[in-house]
Amino acid sequence: MTKGSVSGRKIKPRFYLFMAAAVLLLMFLGRSIFRKPLVYTIGYGEITTWDDCPGLVVREEKTYKAPDYGKVEFFVSAGESVEKNSTIAILYREGFDGGLVDELYKIESKISDYQNKNIIKNIIDADFETIQKNIDGLVHSMQGFVGGGTTKEMPRLEEELRGLLKRRQRMLDKAASSDDYLEELFVKKSEIETQLGDWKLEISAPEAGIIGFELDGLEDLLMPIGIDYLDPEQYVSFSEFKDDKDGNIIDAPLFKIITSNRWYLLSLITSQDVYFEQGDIVSLKLPGLCDTNVEAKVRTINSSKNSALVIFEVDECLDSVLEIRNIKAEIGITTNGLMIPIKGIIRDKDEIVVKVLRQDGTKPVKVKIRAKDEEWAIIQGEDTNIDLEINDRILIYP
Repeated sequence: MTKGSVSGRKIKPRFYLFMAAAVLLLMFLGRSIFRKPLVYTIGYGEITTWDDCPGLVVREEKTYKAPDYGKVEFFVSAGESVEKNSTIAILYREGFDGGLVDELYKIESKISDYQNKNIIKNIIDADFETIQKNIDGLVHSMQGFVGGGTTKEMPRLEEELRGLLKRRQRMLDKAASSDDYLEELFVKKSEIETQLGDWKLEISAPEAGIIGFELDGLEDLLMPIGIDYLDPEQYVSFSEFKDDKDGNIIDAPLFKIITSNRWYLLSLITSQDVYFEQGDIVSLKLPGLCDTNVEAKVRTINSSKNSALVIFEVDECLDSVLEIRNIKAEIGITTNGLMIPIKGIIRDKDEIVVKVLRQDGTKPVKVKIRAKDEEWAIIQGEDTNIDLEINDRILIYP
């Protein structure tokens, strides 16, 4: 390079990008350090929130197995109420001959037809009595002619008597054969019923309740008596449960009976913030299952590190969840209380605090969030040393 010459070295574009990013970062840090918080006066308000809460349905139910292998014909439909010991189905054992049922129906039809035709029995009896009277009259006349020594009319009377006797015998024979025919039908009917009885088994309801047929294998595992002790990990295990239906079909449950209109929704909330409290009354939406909102009660809340299992108790719309286990639900709750902007909430490690202005300075106060939306939160003071009340002033950070 000669003396007095100017270097032709160029600065790369990425240098300018780096400088611009550095300036913006310094501006942001400066604004964060020197920004002034705003002061807000705590008021009283109300927030209604709706959250998606998919979960598992638990019912007071019990399953019952088929007493034998075969074809089952139920007389009731899912959702019907049944009384204890009432017949709900017929089981036809293996080897059952359906043709016998058809034959039984035909024999019963013949018996019915025969018995209907015998409505004219009174008419037949009247004819028989008339013939018998005619016979008695002829015999008396013949005795009179014999006693009087007159025999001229005897051949005609004897011929007439023979005709009446033949008619009477035909009626007696017909009656006898008719009784034999009816008896034969009843014998055949009894034989078929005995044979069908060996193949046919009546199934009765072992207890009163509502019958259902959709079975997933959790009926005898996930029951109301034990749900209060479930933790989130166990819930996940049940939600992933798959029934093994490759076993012996004879041992498989045939139906279930639900004995209470009360049912339960188990929902896992995978968040640090759980705004339900035990005893809260909430609204429950069941999209595609129930047309109206259902009232539910928060029964139990079992929390772990990053999630909580919430159990809701419901007394309505059992018919909507009778044959279903996994549902998509929406839970709505209206909460009243101390209301502040969401920007006034500060997370300090595992605690949630607000900074309250006092005469001796700013005091961090531990609080619990009872409800929140995108802009506002309902809070409850949990600091035993400092009370939190309406009109207290807090700092918020815009």
